[in-house]
Amino acid sequence: MSKKLNYNKTKKSTNELLNNEINDSIRLLNKIDLKNYRYLKKEIKKLKHKKGKIEKKEYLKELIDLRDRLSV
Repeated sequence: MSKKLNYNKTKKSTNELLNNEINDSIRLLNKIDLKNYRYLKKEIKKLKHKKGKIEKKEYLKELIDLRDRLSV
């Protein structure tokens, strides 16, 4: 019987951790401004088209800049 109870406690704890992580992720997604996201998505598309025309170093620099704008 005690093995069964310990299993249930562990299962409940794991479920709570997962639920908390999912809720945190949802809160983070809600903070992202939709207009900013759409703008950055367009900029990434433009950058992908320019990828073959510019140097790798410049491409990576611009990609990092876009990433930083999204995370702010």
